[in-house]
Amino acid sequence: MPADSASSSWTTVDDFLQSGDSRAVRCFQRTQWDQLCLVASNANCHLECTALDQVTSGLNNVVRLLEFSDQSRWAARVQITSIRLPKIGKIVRNREGGYELGPLPGIGGPFDTAAAFFEAWANKVKFKWDDETIGRIIQRGRFQRSR
Repeated sequence: MPADSASSSWTTVDDFLQSGDSRAVRCFQRTQWDQLCLVASNANCHLECTALDQVTSGLNNVVRLLEFSDQSRWAARVQITSIRLPKIGKIVRNREGGYELGPLPGIGGPFDTAAAFFEAWANKVKFKWDDETIGRIIQRGRFQRSR
Protein backbone atom coordinates (compact mmCIF):
# COMPACT_ATOMS: atom_id res chain seq x y z
CA MET A 1 0.00 0.00 0.00
CA PRO A 2 1.33 3.48 -0.72
CA ALA A 3 2.42 5.45 2.31
CA ASP A 4 2.78 9.13 3.15
CA SER A 5 6.02 9.69 5.06
CA ALA A 6 5.12 13.30 5.94
CA SER A 7 2.99 12.17 8.89
CA SER A 8 4.19 13.50 12.24
CA SER A 9 3.89 10.05 13.85
CA TRP A 10 6.92 8.72 11.96
CA THR A 11 10.25 8.60 13.77
CA THR A 12 13.72 7.35 12.97
CA VAL A 13 14.70 3.78 13.80
CA ASP A 14 17.22 4.99 16.43
CA ASP A 15 14.61 7.20 18.16
CA PHE A 16 12.06 4.39 18.02
CA LEU A 17 14.49 1.89 19.56
CA GLN A 18 15.37 4.33 22.35
CA SER A 19 11.92 5.62 23.24
CA GLY A 20 9.37 3.20 21.79
CA ASP A 21 7.05 0.92 23.72
CA SER A 22 9.06 -2.10 24.90
CA ARG A 23 6.75 -4.64 23.20
CA ALA A 24 6.95 -2.73 19.92
CA VAL A 25 10.73 -2.42 20.17
CA ARG A 26 11.09 -6.18 20.78
CA CYS A 27 8.85 -6.85 17.77
CA PHE A 28 10.94 -4.47 15.63
CA GLN A 29 14.17 -6.18 16.72
CA ARG A 30 12.80 -9.68 16.03
CA THR A 31 11.59 -8.77 12.55
CA GLN A 32 13.91 -9.83 9.75
CA TRP A 33 13.55 -6.66 7.68
CA ASP A 34 15.78 -7.96 4.89
CA GLN A 35 13.51 -10.99 4.49
CA LEU A 36 10.44 -8.79 4.58
CA CYS A 37 11.98 -6.68 1.79
CA LEU A 38 12.46 -9.85 -0.29
CA VAL A 39 8.79 -10.73 0.13
CA ALA A 40 7.76 -7.17 -0.78
CA SER A 41 10.08 -7.19 -3.78
CA ASN A 42 8.53 -10.42 -5.05
CA ALA A 43 5.07 -8.89 -4.63
CA ASN A 44 6.09 -5.72 -6.50
CA CYS A 45 7.45 -7.00 -9.83
CA HIS A 46 10.80 -7.94 -8.24
CA LEU A 47 11.84 -4.30 -7.82
CA GLU A 48 14.73 -3.79 -5.41
CA CYS A 49 13.42 -2.95 -1.94
CA THR A 50 15.00 -1.08 0.97
CA ALA A 51 13.65 -0.66 4.51
CA LEU A 52 13.78 3.08 5.25
CA ASP A 53 14.70 4.83 8.49
CA GLN A 54 11.07 5.72 9.18
CA VAL A 55 9.04 3.71 11.67
CA THR A 56 5.96 4.10 13.86
CA SER A 57 3.80 1.90 16.03
CA GLY A 58 0.38 1.80 17.53
CA LEU A 59 -1.89 -0.64 19.27
CA ASN A 60 -0.68 -4.03 17.99
CA ASN A 61 1.40 -2.99 14.99
CA VAL A 62 4.85 -1.77 14.06
CA VAL A 63 4.98 0.01 10.70
CA ARG A 64 8.11 0.73 8.66
CA LEU A 65 8.40 2.39 5.29
CA LEU A 66 9.82 0.40 2.40
CA GLU A 67 11.09 2.04 -0.75
CA PHE A 68 11.49 0.37 -4.14
CA SER A 69 13.93 1.11 -6.92
CA ASP A 70 11.19 2.97 -8.85
CA GLN A 71 10.84 5.36 -5.82
CA SER A 72 7.43 3.94 -4.88
CA ARG A 73 6.88 3.37 -1.15
CA TRP A 74 4.89 0.87 0.85
CA ALA A 75 4.13 0.70 4.54
CA ALA A 76 5.03 -2.69 5.98
CA ARG A 77 2.87 -3.51 8.98
CA VAL A 78 4.11 -6.18 11.40
CA GLN A 79 1.79 -7.35 14.16
CA ILE A 80 2.98 -7.44 17.74
CA THR A 81 1.85 -10.88 18.83
CA SER A 82 2.43 -13.38 21.53
CA ILE A 83 2.02 -17.08 21.08
CA ARG A 84 0.69 -19.66 23.49
CA LEU A 85 1.89 -23.20 22.97
CA PRO A 86 0.09 -26.35 24.17
CA LYS A 87 3.12 -27.77 26.00
CA ILE A 88 6.21 -26.65 27.92
CA GLY A 89 9.49 -27.08 26.08
CA LYS A 90 12.17 -25.48 23.98
CA ILE A 91 11.04 -23.97 20.67
CA VAL A 92 13.06 -25.51 17.85
CA ARG A 93 12.95 -25.13 14.08
CA ASN A 94 12.06 -28.32 12.21
CA ARG A 95 13.32 -29.50 8.81
CA GLU A 96 10.31 -28.01 7.02
CA GLY A 97 11.17 -24.52 8.34
CA GLY A 98 8.34 -24.48 10.88
CA TYR A 99 8.57 -24.56 14.65
CA GLU A 100 7.84 -27.24 17.22
CA LEU A 101 8.54 -27.95 20.86
CA GLY A 102 11.52 -30.02 21.83
CA PRO A 103 13.14 -31.08 25.11
CA LEU A 104 14.55 -28.53 27.55
CA PRO A 105 18.31 -29.00 27.98
CA GLY A 106 19.08 -30.97 31.12
CA ILE A 107 15.41 -31.53 32.00
CA GLY A 108 13.63 -33.25 29.12
CA GLY A 109 10.14 -32.78 27.77
CA PRO A 110 8.19 -31.35 26.17
CA PHE A 111 5.73 -31.49 29.06
CA ASP A 112 1.93 -31.58 28.90
CA THR A 113 1.44 -29.88 32.28
CA ALA A 114 3.22 -27.51 34.61
CA ALA A 115 3.22 -30.27 37.25
CA ALA A 116 5.10 -32.61 34.90
CA PHE A 117 7.64 -29.88 34.17
CA PHE A 118 8.23 -29.11 37.86
CA GLU A 119 8.53 -32.81 38.71
CA ALA A 120 11.20 -33.28 36.03
CA TRP A 121 12.95 -30.08 37.13
CA ALA A 122 12.94 -31.18 40.79
CA ASN A 123 14.50 -34.52 39.81
CA LYS A 124 17.38 -32.75 38.06
CA VAL A 125 18.04 -29.65 40.17
CA LYS A 126 20.98 -29.55 42.57
CA PHE A 127 19.87 -28.11 45.89
CA LYS A 128 22.15 -26.10 48.19
CA TRP A 129 21.59 -28.51 51.11
CA ASP A 130 21.41 -32.29 51.27
CA ASP A 131 18.26 -34.15 52.37
CA GLU A 132 19.50 -34.54 55.97
CA THR A 133 20.13 -30.79 56.35
CA ILE A 134 16.75 -29.94 54.86
CA GLY A 135 15.09 -32.40 57.30
CA ARG A 136 16.79 -30.72 60.29
CA ILE A 137 15.72 -27.27 59.10
CA ILE A 138 12.12 -28.42 58.72
CA GLN A 139 12.14 -30.05 62.19
CA ARG A 140 13.39 -26.81 63.76
CA GLY A 141 10.53 -24.97 62.09
CA ARG A 142 12.77 -22.51 60.26
CA PHE A 143 10.54 -22.58 57.19
CA GLN A 144 7.16 -23.01 58.89
CA ARG A 145 4.41 -20.76 57.68
CA SER A 146 3.01 -18.04 59.92
CA ARG A 147 -0.46 -18.79 61.22
